[in-house]
Amino acid sequence: MINRDFPLRKDQYGYRYVFFLGNEGGNCKYQCRFCEIGKSNAVDSAYNMMLFDYLYNDYKLKLHNDTAHPLLYNRGNITDEKAFSRKTLTYILNKFKSDSNICHLSINSREKEVDTNFMDYILDINLSFPVHFILGQESFSSKTEEIIGKRTIKEFENLVKKISIYNNEICMSNSKIYNFGIDVHLLFLPELYIGNTNRKGYGGDIFIGLLKDIDDAINSSTDTFPLTININPYYKVSALPYENADMEQFLSFLPSISEHIHQINKNRRFKVSVFVGYRPMKTHDNLYNQRITEFECVIDGFNQKNKIERTIQQNLTIFASS
Repeated sequence: MINRDFPLRKDQYGYRYVFFLGNEGGNCKYQCRFCEIGKSNAVDSAYNMMLFDYLYNDYKLKLHNDTAHPLLYNRGNITDEKAFSRKTLTYILNKFKSDSNICHLSINSREKEVDTNFMDYILDINLSFPVHFILGQESFSSKTEEIIGKRTIKEFENLVKKISIYNNEICMSNSKIYNFGIDVHLLFLPELYIGNTNRKGYGGDIFIGLLKDIDDAINSSTDTFPLTININPYYKVSALPYENADMEQFLSFLPSISEHIHQINKNRRFKVSVFVGYRPMKTHDNLYNQRITEFECVIDGFNQKNKIERTIQQNLTIFASS
């Protein structure tokens, strides 16, 4: 199994280094229809630890003493013991434990497996930094199961309740101000908001749908932890009939999203941040590749500050009303 190449990105917390490991149970048991990375051969714990060591050395070489928050994936979810053994996870956590440059660690999860046993296990290791659970909510739209074949009803809300209890009632060490946070994934796919209608002419409805997803995440969380909202533009997959999301349209939404988040954070102790997971594949088309570079420049700036610089904002093509 070859580790996927995830570009090193930066957000408001520092560098995001992705550790993409194997699933020790084989295919992910959830088998979400649109997911193309949850199908794999099983690997053993020794393989995962070996691959982790290789990536960890690369991580230390690239980041030196820079602030970072590693992200841990495994073609399934890390919190499922059959998919990722406690032996493997303990090895990794103990390796990270001595790294003073980590502000928090994010691990891929599903709400069902994030129970009191798992959270107690994490706390018993006595990490000096919080752990965030990555949750693939994708959307709060009532159309989610119909459109992409993933059922996530109440997962986010239930996870918020669980970790809020631990952040409020469980004694925390002096080095941490919270124990657990959430990185929630949202999928920018227009059909989630407008159904199977032709996208043309529905820019306003698409923007309203995306903003509602963002607000649903914020309003369903509590101010006991920082919330990161990862927005992933949709790229065509064989299992679904939809075309790639329109990136120019999406970029036109960012100034309004930026201002919205800024207003929300005025009243929060723990802040909300938005990260755009833009990972296009470059081709032999130089004009297309140049456009990708332009998009990446805008998105990288937004990810680091959740702000669109005025000079860039003036140059964005506005498609939201088209």
